[in-house]
Amino acid sequence: GNFLLSGSEDCTVRVWDMHTNTLLQVIDAHDEAIQQMLVVPETGFLVTCSTDKRVRVWNHGDRRLIKEWKHPDAIRSLGLLGKLRKIACGTEQHSIVLFPLDEAITCEAEYKASRLRESQPVSDEASVGGDASAAAGGDASRTLEDNRASSTLMGANSESGKVARLQATVQSGQPPRLVVGGGAAETSVS
Repeated sequence: GNFLLSGSEDCTVRVWDMHTNTLLQVIDAHDEAIQQMLVVPETGFLVTCSTDKRVRVWNHGDRRLIKEWKHPDAIRSLGLLGKLRKIACGTEQHSIVLFPLDEAITCEAEYKASRLRESQPVSDEASVGGDASAAAGGDASRTLEDNRASSTLMGANSESGKVARLQATVQSGQPPRLVVGGGAAETSVS
């Protein structure tokens, strides 16, 4: 589509649809006014600079910061040195600073690789004492089974389809407890 990107004194980048003249998204890009922006033709990355002394590279489609460089002076202007694969920045103190575009490209490639790894099916099985076992399958289901009776005691299914941690405990005389996830996303099923 035809989009217009605008940077403002309110520290945001706005993405506009030129066919409908509507605002599509707002990116909180900097802590101070945006001075200049450019789009890298090779990657589609949006590069912004600001008086907050930062140059930032964005994937503006999903409003994600890819790379940030800091400098002691306010950054006033941007340019792309395509053959050198550098982002040239003019500072308030009349200096020209070069930042390597390849660092941003590498950061984006690493991000995409990590997302790909996270989307791979998870399969794990663990024994929880002699009489129970826990399993996490690629279909995102988790079960805790009583090996003596070969019946499912409980099950859980994650909407995200990923298992960061699977812990099952069975204490004598207590109902089994299954914990899936980790950190803030942890879910406990008793």
